[in-house]
Amino acid sequence: MPPHVKAIIAPLLAILLISCDDGTGYYRKKINELVPIGTTEQVTLEEVTGIGWIYTYDPLDNAYLVYDPKQNENTFVRVGIKIYLDDQRKVKNINIRSFANFM
Repeated sequence: MPPHVKAIIAPLLAILLISCDDGTGYYRKKINELVPIGTTEQVTLEEVTGIGWIYTYDPLDNAYLVYDPKQNENTFVRVGIKIYLDDQRKVKNINIRSFANFM
């Protein structure tokens, strides 16, 4: 492939990849509305279970792994949410990742 064609395709490919939503956008917005940084552990769990999501505790990271069971219905990408707690058991960080769903 000629170099000038590569020079044109590379930026277009980057724009295409940036504009693709991997499914995390909805969950990032939703979890930030429900449990902003500094929310207590009890309120966090009430909010998560109140909308039908399930969770499990990870003692190694002092974090909750949160999952929306309805997201597997018609989607190729599964989103995982990890809510980290600080020493006072308040939300200190939220990590949202997407995974390919082959099941």
